Amino acid sequence: MKFGKIDNKKLKTIAFDLDTKALQEYYTESDWHNAYNDIGSFLAKYDFMRMQGSVYDSTTKFSDDELGDLIEKMGRQLTWLPHCVKSIRGYDQPVMIDYTLQLKDSITQDLTLTNNKSKNTDSIKIRKR
Repeated sequence: MKFGKIDNKKLKTIAFDLDTKALQEYYTESDWHNAYNDIGSFLAKYDFMRMQGSVYDSTTKFSDDELGDLIEKMGRQLTWLPHCVKSIRGYDQPVMIDYTLQLKDSITQDLTLTNNKSKNTDSIKIRKR
């Protein structure tokens, strides 16, 4: 019996922490604060989006080996990075639900909170879109 190749590629997240004192010594491009932008620019070329701070999510799938190769490539291109990284971690993206738009849309919804003392219940009325 022949089995198909198992696809071990998944959406990935990269999170890193840099040593700012080491950056001030090893980052020679310009202001060391630009190091974070350099990492973001590098990762954007490989379909990563900045989520917040130093956390980037891929929009395409990678195997663990491919992600490791990409991080090594980033270290070769950004020669200061191996000297300045405190930690860099890659992991599979968890199943996540983004509630941002729902929360922002709630501002436009008609929300009323009433306290019915006789029934001792609170109710929230939300107008559906």
